[in-house]
Amino acid sequence: MILGFLVYFVFKNKDNFFKKDINQPTSTTTTLNSLPISFETKNIIKDENTYSININYPYFKINFIDKSINDFINEQINSFVNDFGSNKIFNDNKNTLDIVFDPYLISNDWVSLRFNSVIYTGGAHGNQQISTKNFDLSNQQEVELKDLFKNDAYLTFLSSRAIEKFTNDNVSQASWIQDGASAKYENFKNFTYTQDSQTMIFHFNPYQIAPYSEGILTLEIKRTELMDFLKH
Repeated sequence: MILGFLVYFVFKNKDNFFKKDINQPTSTTTTLNSLPISFETKNIIKDENTYSININYPYFKINFIDKSINDFINEQINSFVNDFGSNKIFNDNKNTLDIVFDPYLISNDWVSLRFNSVIYTGGAHGNQQISTKNFDLSNQQEVELKDLFKNDAYLTFLSSRAIEKFTNDNVSQASWIQDGASAKYENFKNFTYTQDSQTMIFHFNPYQIAPYSEGILTLEIKRTELMDFLKH
């Protein structure tokens, strides 16, 4: 009877029971080889006379992931402080660095993250820059886009799809789109996976293919469409 009640409860609430949201809570747990994987959100806050820093980042207690993330965060901080740490902006306001992250995929095999860094030094808005990180847990290594494909032919395919999409969406001038979505590695290096790992999401920084007002633009391509190009 207890088993029957549990089955009824799961299916009665299946929409909530199986639903996943890309905006994960500050910690989440999944499994890797029957051992729990979890991350907690760490925060760095620094308030100096001329600048302030507010950073959120995930901590997994997995050495190769945490080292890569720490190196990235430290690089962002050092670059910001070196460039803007001693400068004041109008009305005695402070220069600011803010970094947040989105966990796109946390699974037994793969961790896929997007970091959004915003530096404000005056003006109408801050300078926004995204960076993505992907980790192969089975092989204990960080993976870049070029590691996944047999050769560079995939870039022509991605470029064609991106230009078609953003032209149809009318996000900016044709020349801007064609340049920012041309078949160059740096145009597509920021990628993540959807939570079912069956779709790749390519992320484009503001000003890459459209004005700042368009925000961060994305292109989704299913893995099945890339099979001829992928190594596996």
